[in-house]
Amino acid sequence: MSYAVVRFIEESNNGDVVVSEVPIGWLSADRKECRWPPNNSKIYITKNRPASDNWPTYPVEVECVCDTLSEAKMKALSCSSDEEGRQRGKGCRAPKPVKVYSPENPRRQGVKAPSLPPLMEDGYVDYFLQKYPVAVPVDDQQGEDEDNNNIYERNLTDLGSGSQTPTNSEILSQPLRSVSKTSRATQTEKTDLGDIDLRSLLHSIIRTQAEHSIALEEIKQTLVKEKQGAEASEVEMVFDFDLPCDSLDSLESLESYVNTHRSQFVKFLQKIGGNDGRDNTCRCLRSIFTNSLGEICSWTGQKSNYPVCNLKIMEFIFDVVHKKFSITRKDFEFYTKEWFRHSRQRRERDDKKKGK
Repeated sequence: MSYAVVRFIEESNNGDVVVSEVPIGWLSADRKECRWPPNNSKIYITKNRPASDNWPTYPVEVECVCDTLSEAKMKALSCSSDEEGRQRGKGCRAPKPVKVYSPENPRRQGVKAPSLPPLMEDGYVDYFLQKYPVAVPVDDQQGEDEDNNNIYERNLTDLGSGSQTPTNSEILSQPLRSVSKTSRATQTEKTDLGDIDLRSLLHSIIRTQAEHSIALEEIKQTLVKEKQGAEASEVEMVFDFDLPCDSLDSLESLESYVNTHRSQFVKFLQKIGGNDGRDNTCRCLRSIFTNSLGEICSWTGQKSNYPVCNLKIMEFIFDVVHKKFSITRKDFEFYTKEWFRHSRQRRERDDKKKGK
């Protein structure tokens, strides 16, 4: 597979020569024109795909012919005026400069905004006020307003000097200062942000943050109380019944008990678990029936046995197993019949293990 290194005569990239490696089959018979794919040019070049008749042609000059693609790439790199390894080929464009907004000149490009320290860190207030100096308004009233300003100035100093930060309650207990204009005061310097009193603005921001913090703390306490109440109710809802049942009287008592304690009984069954639908069904039956009681029970009550098909207990077991393993009612009946049918065999095997 031969490749040619060509220079596109009518193409340029900011005055630089456009050079690219192309399969030799893309060139015309006189090697003065080259076909170029409208898209996916790198894939076509790498896989040496033949040129299509509907591709546009461009005038070129052949620099050299190479046997391999890697050799052609190296030759194209040496022939190109840009040797920084950027993407080559027809249509290559230099990246556009990133537009960065500048407060002094919105149309100005390439100027990054000055970096500010993280909010509420040590020295933030001092840095902010030095960067954007303002003239603090002075009212004719020297009474209550002056005291409020002194309180606020002290808190700002505490925040900026790294001393103990006032609590949210202390911040909210301070009188609210409105964001005022500095036109009433003698302005020594003018800020880029206008005539806004930045101290009052920062004070308003801090108060808002304190209000949000208190609201979040109240929400947190409410959630903790609800969680504690849910845990307490869960403790109260523990299923409390002597299982497994060893007699018909005990089974009927359980049937009456689950009618009023359905949720506790369902949670009890959900904790039993199993590897599959059969195993889960057998484990639930083993938790409720002893083998001795299982001998005198059956699904439909044949041979004078006690019928269990209409018990609420069996309905709850099916609901739990079906929800976990998606078994059908027919499968559940089959597993239940098999378990009761082998109750005598299991009881005899257990008796032998006990040495009776």
